[in-house]
Amino acid sequence: MKKFLLGAAFAMALSQVNATPDPNFHIYLAFGQSNMEGQGDVGQQDKTVDERFQILWAADNGSCSGKTKGKWSTAVPPLAHCQGAKLGPTDYFGRTMVEKTDSQIKVGVIVVAVAGCSIQLFDKDQYKSYAQGQQSWMTQRINDYGGNPYGRLIEMAKKAQEEGVIKGIIFHQGETDAGDGQWPSKVKRVYDNIIKDLGLESDIPFLRAKCCAAVQARARTTTSQSFRSSPRTSTWCHPKASTRLWATARTCTSPRRNTAILASATPKR
Repeated sequence: MKKFLLGAAFAMALSQVNATPDPNFHIYLAFGQSNMEGQGDVGQQDKTVDERFQILWAADNGSCSGKTKGKWSTAVPPLAHCQGAKLGPTDYFGRTMVEKTDSQIKVGVIVVAVAGCSIQLFDKDQYKSYAQGQQSWMTQRINDYGGNPYGRLIEMAKKAQEEGVIKGIIFHQGETDAGDGQWPSKVKRVYDNIIKDLGLESDIPFLRAKCCAAVQARARTTTSQSFRSSPRTSTWCHPKASTRLWATARTCTSPRRNTAILASATPKR
């Protein structure tokens, strides 16, 4: 009996050791609206993914890709959800990070994105009132994240911290909030909440992605001005063009190339 108890204690201690986060597993959080969901068509070349690039599926429904909420799997697109998400910024961001880093490094992403949403949807004090007034198609996307996209992002991020280390945050949102002079401070509020809720250091890179000039002109809004005035929310905060939004490939550079540029600009921490 004593041998059995000693063996059980040893096994428990061993499991705790094995539960230590892997410093070579680099994790990035990604959130936003339709741009972050992914609007690029998924080609055959996009379905071949290095196993070192992993996705922690955050949506309830993973039927479109065989993924399961809260489980890691190879990051084959779509990465956001099964409600129409396609090829997005995180796809080639992750692939490029894998390509540019040591072979011992794994890269993981968590993507939470809702097309057409305001930054209010990621404000943990305002998301309920905001969500109540939305159309059914958006409600379906919100409900795929348990009715609380921010809460789901934090839930999955905490789970990811059990296995790896969060190295950065990628943000692509703002078109819906065009003209809102308070948008920069609202973004910073969300950022501050993420840092606090996950116990992260304030020097975690926060990458603010923006759409290309052709889409900005087509939108005819002040989004770009708000983008430029948004606060430097971390020690290293780098705005980068990352995807073509809803434009055609002929209008803007493809998400494959631009997200590779974004990844190349990410500091190695």
